[in-house]
Amino acid sequence: MKPSFNPDDHLLGSTVMGERGQVVIPKEFRDKMNLEPGSRLVVMQHGDGPVCLVKADEMKDFVKAMYEKVNSVLEK
Repeated sequence: MKPSFNPDDHLLGSTVMGERGQVVIPKEFRDKMNLEPGSRLVVMQHGDGPVCLVKADEMKDFVKAMYEKVNSVLEK
């Protein structure tokens, strides 16, 4: 049975924060997410959990879809 958490799917490298707070996103992650210079990202964290980077346009689409879903559920 294959484990549900495969480190190869999730651990894409490491990085170090510079003096000005800048972090370089590892190339493997940039390639996987099709990120290019100027790509806008949303930075999220729930409580003290891990930090999450999401493409801004994908987050916008997700939030819009959730808004529509919540409205359809409340209208029933």
